[in-house]
Amino acid sequence: MPVVLKLHVFSGREDPLITLTDDEYQELLKMNVEKFNAAEVGDRGLGYRGFSVMHGGDERIAEELREQFGNSAEHGETETFVSNQPEINEYIVWLAKGFLDDNVVHSIRNDLMLGPVVRYLAPKGCPTCNGQDAPSYNPGFWNTPIRQPFNNCYNYANNQATNTRAQPGKGTGKKYTKHSCSNVMPASVRDGLVSVPNFKTKRSGWYVALVVAPGIDYHWYRQDDNGCWSHKPGSTAARNTDNSGNAITDPATCDRGIYTHFCGYMVTNKNVRIA
Repeated sequence: MPVVLKLHVFSGREDPLITLTDDEYQELLKMNVEKFNAAEVGDRGLGYRGFSVMHGGDERIAEELREQFGNSAEHGETETFVSNQPEINEYIVWLAKGFLDDNVVHSIRNDLMLGPVVRYLAPKGCPTCNGQDAPSYNPGFWNTPIRQPFNNCYNYANNQATNTRAQPGKGTGKKYTKHSCSNVMPASVRDGLVSVPNFKTKRSGWYVALVVAPGIDYHWYRQDDNGCWSHKPGSTAARNTDNSGNAITDPATCDRGIYTHFCGYMVTNKNVRIA
């Protein structure tokens, strides 16, 4: 079967897939990798986070990947996830050029230059949580093989694991059409979210925030019951840190990488309909 790479680069929309030729796959197997433990190193969050080799359970390919990447990868039944690896970076960028918009390729190159960060999991100085039904930060629920690949930032913000990589507006029949604040936010309103000026007022439900990489992608954050914010970039792990590895006290001011447009705060609840 053909080997397919999934580039973990988007948060809301589907990640791009690249089908490798036999020569390209063999070139990948020649790459030098650092033999670190993938569980000890985090990605930066938003932006390029690594790639998966989709092998569909082909044991021959799976064994080749285990032999090549060892502890620097997370091996599943149908795919192998490889974290940001310096020696592979330029090859990944070269492959992406034929499949992705130049702006996306440029952002991947910038992310690779920055490198990974260690996740920071002990937030301090969190603001007051005014969402009366705010969920607890519980990454273990989301970061499992049965949920992590199939739920994105919109699922996480609304605390609903639909396993459909939910899209704003789709649950109510009219999905967003452009990666802009003025298009994605109304789509989420159709799903039942409510736009608010800040997160300082006591309300039922809980607070979320929308940001956009203009013309490329969107991303959501949610405020947990401890007052700090967390998020789940695409099909990768939920985390409570920004792109600099810092706790998120306000998504409007945290390091968001290419997601430069802050659209606003919203309130969601358990009855919001997403799909």
